[in-house]
Amino acid sequence: MPDDPFSPEEIEQMKRDMAGQLRGLREAEAESKMRWITRGRSRFPEPQIETVDKAVVAAGKEPESFWTRFKKAAKQDVCEDGGVLNKQWQKWGDLSNEKVLKQFGAILVAMGFSGNVLQVMVVSLAVIDVHLGVKAFCMETE
Repeated sequence: MPDDPFSPEEIEQMKRDMAGQLRGLREAEAESKMRWITRGRSRFPEPQIETVDKAVVAAGKEPESFWTRFKKAAKQDVCEDGGVLNKQWQKWGDLSNEKVLKQFGAILVAMGFSGNVLQVMVVSLAVIDVHLGVKAFCMETE
């Protein structure tokens, strides 16, 4: 799995995109307009799920299968001892947006995604993780 699937410039743009999406989710929650979509037994913010589902279909893959595979891989990295993001969480009690983007990017590359669809998916998935928080994300991926 590649350590760094994005250039520094791409990471900076994706961090800006994340910040905008996170701001939008916080505003929707504050206005009680937050909408959730269920994938399997998990509930995630609607805009991010729709974006990922469209990207998955555009890549010629099936959304339900993608979510099953991604949740398993992300859970190993974020929730289980030995995972890169889990180590950071255990040490600092927080995850950096950049680290989440890079790790989720590596997971998606290993799953066969590339190009612009990769960046779009990584931002949406990172927003879900950061917005929910590690504990809630891990509970949702069980």
